[in-house]
Amino acid sequence: MKRSKTTFSQEIKKEIVSLTFNTHCMKALLSSFLTNKLIFFLSKTKSCWQVSSPFKYIIDFIEKIFHELYDVQTRRFVRNKTSYLEIYGNYNQIKSDLCLYSQSELNTKLLNLHCCKRAYVAGAFLSGGSISDLSQKKYWYHLEMRSENYKYLLFIQSILVKNFNLYVVLYRRNLQYILYIKKASQISDFLKLVNATECLLKFEDLKISRDFNMQITRLNNLDISNIKKTTISSQKQIAKINKIKKTPSYKRQNHNFKLYCQLRLEHPGASLQEIKKILAKKYKINIARTSLQHYVNKINKIYKETQ
Repeated sequence: MKRSKTTFSQEIKKEIVSLTFNTHCMKALLSSFLTNKLIFFLSKTKSCWQVSSPFKYIIDFIEKIFHELYDVQTRRFVRNKTSYLEIYGNYNQIKSDLCLYSQSELNTKLLNLHCCKRAYVAGAFLSGGSISDLSQKKYWYHLEMRSENYKYLLFIQSILVKNFNLYVVLYRRNLQYILYIKKASQISDFLKLVNATECLLKFEDLKISRDFNMQITRLNNLDISNIKKTTISSQKQIAKINKIKKTPSYKRQNHNFKLYCQLRLEHPGASLQEIKKILAKKYKINIARTSLQHYVNKINKIYKETQ
């Protein structure tokens, strides 16, 4: 069975779950993850909380935090390639401790430290974040976080704008809300914010490489455009020279003008600068480029006289 390639989004998430968090930051991260992912199941026989993720390592991480912070029972299972975690017991304490229903308490109780705000944002990325894959040959960047909870993403947006000076856009697509960042420099700041240092370095290396390749492409395109313009201009000149060669006006012109016309016919793709060099090297004639341009204008003038 072919193993699927790890995306850059997964690399970021793996680096986040490999970090060591102190107790208050763990609570901030867990609060964010649950706000976006928690589902309640209530019945006469039992009640439980459930969270899910396409990635087993994230569920491993969330389960580990639950057991470190609270006295709970957990059960895990996989369905349709999605990993699920069920949590039993201690609900009231957890809801109160993680401020799951009070945004005002979140700010004063759970997110009063800068590091906790960073952990809260990391929880948002673990629960619904992604970034454009670096392996794709595209020269744009896109990092986003998704949720069905508008107030949750609005709160994340306020944290990013007010505390970390990141420009993020929030909009709705179908039944989901999306918070995204497009600027490469701001994506770098986001990766630094969530302490994904290895991924930050990889992203910066790729950005430098892409920017360099874009510059080379622009220069190549410019060269091709200039060559094309020179070729078209030369072809027009050749047609005009062939038209005027037998006219009295042409025969009255000086030697250098006629020599230029001859070189233009012999070197149809050459630029004025290249013809200037041929004149100097082969014929020992030093002539300014402006004079050659004057000859071009004279060809056009004589050609118009023949019409």
